[in-house]
Amino acid sequence: MLRGLAGAFVCLLVTSVPYLYGAAAAPDGRVYLGLLFDVPDHAQYWSWVTASREGLFISNTMTPEPNAATFLNPAMWLLARAQMLFGLSFAALFQWWRVAAAAVVGPALAVTVVRLARTPAQARVAFWVSLAGGGLGWVLVAAKYLLGLADAPFPEAIYIVEPNTWFGLLAYPYLPLAQGFMLIALTGAFRVHAGAGAGAWAACAAGALGVALLHAYDLVVVYAVLGVFWLVETARARRIPWRLSWAIVLILVCSAPLAGYYQYLTSADPLWRAVLAQYVNAGVWTPVPPLLVVLLGAPLVLAAWRVRGLPWRHDGTRFVACWALTSAALIYVPSVFQVKLLAAFQVPLALLAADVWCTTLAPALAALAARFGGRLARLVPVLVLAGLVLPTNLYLLVWRLVELRRPDAPYYVTTDEAAALDALAAVASPSDVALALEPVGRWVPNYGRTRAYLAHWAMTNRYFERRDTVHQFFSTDVDDAWRRRVLAADGVTLVVWTDREARLGRSYSPAGSALFEPVFIAPTAGVFRVRAY
Repeated sequence: MLRGLAGAFVCLLVTSVPYLYGAAAAPDGRVYLGLLFDVPDHAQYWSWVTASREGLFISNTMTPEPNAATFLNPAMWLLARAQMLFGLSFAALFQWWRVAAAAVVGPALAVTVVRLARTPAQARVAFWVSLAGGGLGWVLVAAKYLLGLADAPFPEAIYIVEPNTWFGLLAYPYLPLAQGFMLIALTGAFRVHAGAGAGAWAACAAGALGVALLHAYDLVVVYAVLGVFWLVETARARRIPWRLSWAIVLILVCSAPLAGYYQYLTSADPLWRAVLAQYVNAGVWTPVPPLLVVLLGAPLVLAAWRVRGLPWRHDGTRFVACWALTSAALIYVPSVFQVKLLAAFQVPLALLAADVWCTTLAPALAALAARFGGRLARLVPVLVLAGLVLPTNLYLLVWRLVELRRPDAPYYVTTDEAAALDALAAVASPSDVALALEPVGRWVPNYGRTRAYLAHWAMTNRYFERRDTVHQFFSTDVDDAWRRRVLAADGVTLVVWTDREARLGRSYSPAGSALFEPVFIAPTAGVFRVRAY
């Protein structure tokens, strides 16, 4: 466990370099927000943290409709408690979130590979491949530059984070944190089946509860893997594996109530049902099989090789094979969240790949190097393996440094926009609705603790309609009578103006209208309260 913790923190330190660079080298006139990827979704998480300061159950503040406080995310509630207790900024809180993710996923991964691998050498290889390894996406990046393309082809084969622990520790800490609890639950159930005692039972309960509290989607993988393993063990022994059965029951008892509540909320509540339906807007699906090879890389190829002639009598290998084959089927279920079912797929693939590597490929490479008189022949397999699994993740790291040099990157707001958001925080209340362009509007719920007219591609109901409306609102193609009707229709009480639209030739400013009363005005941003409709 200590080695797993140390390994995870080494990755955490390396992946902290872009954050330090962003904080130290923000372009003039820009304020760094403390993020590296996917600003819209992280703004959504921060809106949940902000709302959770008031209680466990919260409403959706990224849409203008009044809605009841029926949603809960216990992880965000805990983050809200930490933020209030220690007075942390969102950027600082995010870094502590990354620390928590490393502290959970590192030891959990180390225990999992030790319990399931056939040899210590295989466990070591599987640990580092699943912790720091990535796919072959660097090939697509190279194609971009060699062919002079505007962007890398098939980006879904590069930037899907769920099966990449390194990527998660870099920019999406909730995923490795949840996956750490997945590993605890799955390994706990396996150990219970193998005859382990109270510690394994406790791992089942803690892991299942952790997944339910952090990322309930991942329960689909846990349930499916254990269900398939139960069927295999029942068929193999021709009797019911009662210890495994009771472990599954314990996992269900600890996790199903919260998962059931989420299912009820997203099916019974009209607003949340509409929000869930908009997840198709992301346009992110599991890559087709040829591109899946690019996304998952050498571990997938070696794992597929290992499935032939698999030593099914070894309990750990049998469990890993059930896990890998079940996940391979799950990731193509016809659902808007199918890509989320790639969660932790890298772990069974790494275990199967490590079996091939340690028994066949590494000895062959070492022997070949020795034939040419290499004094460091033992290092050749290590270097080859690193060359197979590290380049894409190193690219993700370096690419962030390049992106952070761009003043128009979404990881910054201007100093005037930051001042406007601070002014909004001073005057807004939960009953207000604020309208702004999306790059600024997504931060309204965090600063103003109020609802946003336009904030997120899924959480804002009728997203495309409202996005187009906001662009019209700040254009000179409509009059104030039209704007008044828009404001009244959704109870908008505040408008945050920036010069972002002016840069595109749409130069309307509320400062010159009798509809609005100025609250804060800066050269390139302002906050205005709507007068009576």
